[in-house]
Amino acid sequence: MGSIEGRQIDRCDSATNLRSPVILVLGMARSGTSAAARVLSQCGARLPDSLLTPNRHNPTGFWEPAVAVQINARILKASGSSFFDTAICPDTLNDSLDRSQFIDEIAEFLAISRVKDSAQPLVVKDPRISNLLPFWLEAIARAELEPRVVIPVRSPAEVAVSLRKWKGVPLEHSAALWLKYNLLAERGTRHIRRKYVSYAGLLHDWRREVAAIAAALQLPLDLNDDVDKFLDSGLRHSTSHAVPGELRDIAWLGEVERVLQSACDGQGGDQSILDSAYDWICASQASGALPVINTFGTDFGIS
Repeated sequence: MGSIEGRQIDRCDSATNLRSPVILVLGMARSGTSAAARVLSQCGARLPDSLLTPNRHNPTGFWEPAVAVQINARILKASGSSFFDTAICPDTLNDSLDRSQFIDEIAEFLAISRVKDSAQPLVVKDPRISNLLPFWLEAIARAELEPRVVIPVRSPAEVAVSLRKWKGVPLEHSAALWLKYNLLAERGTRHIRRKYVSYAGLLHDWRREVAAIAAALQLPLDLNDDVDKFLDSGLRHSTSHAVPGELRDIAWLGEVERVLQSACDGQGGDQSILDSAYDWICASQASGALPVINTFGTDFGIS
């Protein structure tokens, strides 16, 4: 049984040691991705310009670059998909897309956002990147950057309650999205330096989490006391100690959460469980046994 932290990365280190790193903050929306991106930027990483405007749902900021959000939304729209699409199999992004054009746009965004010869790693956050990793990893290679990954993990029950309050998304739909984005983020980054971070752990002891990220990703991050002014338990809008009844019978939800939380705790995690969950969802969606929801209202992050 493989561990989700048991990756082989030595083969690529010698070729990328001289490349500037770019940190991708991946995973499911409402899981602490915004908080993680901002904390990293306060501790030595650098955010791109032109970030999305905060609103009442995220008053401290989304910390997402508007250009990247718009590119990602256009890729999904061109393939008949959206952030809210629960289809997990890769044929969601069909072959009719002009992949090269979108990859060029991402590479241009990265080239503009980076500062040559800067020791500061660039940090880019948009949950959609979890679903679009082939585009982003090719663009990162074209831009001669080296990817590093941070994946915040939050209880699917808390995420589902938060999305229901924000967008009115049914709990079962949110749970399907939680599985999709976390499984795709994990599968697509097995060959990359990455660190899983518990959102609860980030709020409880961000210094420990930042130190762990710096060690795992081999990045020169510093502990900046200004984080205390930004990060507090008030950011945790939805806290759920009990799993809502609608989520109790969703296949693989509890098993995947346990594996990911184990990875956050530095205990590895059984990769075979994640593979089994991914394969089961793919097969069930393909057969029609598990209905696919393609969209829901207005795609968020788009003005």
